Amino acid sequence: MPLISVCIPTYNDVNSLVHNLNLLSKKTDLSFEVLICDDCLDNIIFSVVEKYQSKFKIHYFKGDNRGLDAALIKLIEKSSGEYIWWLGDDKLLSDSLDSVSKVLSSSQNLVFLWVNSHSSTDGKFTFNVSRDEFFDDRDRLLDFDIGLLGFISATIFKRKAALPCINNAKLHIGSSFACLYIIMYVLSVKGGLGILSKSCFQSIEKPSGEVRWYQQYQVFGINLYDIVIEFDNVFSVHNQRKALSRNLTRVLKSVVYERAVGLKTGFAILNISIKTLFLKYYSFSQFWIYLPLLLLPRIILRVIYKTYKLIIK
Repeated sequence: MPLISVCIPTYNDVNSLVHNLNLLSKKTDLSFEVLICDDCLDNIIFSVVEKYQSKFKIHYFKGDNRGLDAALIKLIEKSSGEYIWWLGDDKLLSDSLDSVSKVLSSSQNLVFLWVNSHSSTDGKFTFNVSRDEFFDDRDRLLDFDIGLLGFISATIFKRKAALPCINNAKLHIGSSFACLYIIMYVLSVKGGLGILSKSCFQSIEKPSGEVRWYQQYQVFGINLYDIVIEFDNVFSVHNQRKALSRNLTRVLKSVVYERAVGLKTGFAILNISIKTLFLKYYSFSQFWIYLPLLLLPRIILRVIYKTYKLIIK
């Protein structure tokens, strides 16, 4: 059974951490270690970790407050497992580690495993697949939401496959998508790929307009594009473009909707650079379709939206 390094970057999220450590403490028959990178300013996380050090192999590291990207990279470097499972502030389900261990043990050539989850709000699955799938075609993953390849709790990968790209990944610290860079690199390495249909964790719903530590428009509109394009030799141009096109549509819809309902955070931030978006996406039809709405003053956009809502009632 391969050793799995469960890597948890954390910042004040005690509840999820306690839930996950409680669950993992019961898995004495499985081969895993837990590594925690703590960016919290006080000792609350360390005091939690101390309670579990006698129950299983757990390593605690104080972060340097450079954010999630730096924490994820540090955890890879400190880990010793054959596989890495980053785990964010999501909550593991009771038999998730058992399911993952079974798959990794039976698939010797697997370099990447994408595990499913469901929303804590409505119970919907993150991606809808009827059965577990294993394949070698990298382009198949682009048929799903390409942004989910940067969803850290959903990605498990072979540590050896990621190590050669760590120095380059450090150049993306602060982008919020150093994780996506690492996964894209792993996908360029020869080996099998898998999707686990069963829900392995419960994800926390992110409401529209939520204030986050990163700028959503920048991350999903610009940073995602820059990283995906770096790997245009790994995927077919057609599939890569199709995936970016779907992502762009989702981003633009979010920008227009959140501005129309009066939000000024999330995708509705004030300083969207149309010029930057143009330089990336000028050859995509969606950019030109949504451009008039992006240029409309917020007040007019709100009037149009309210009128539309009255009409469809």
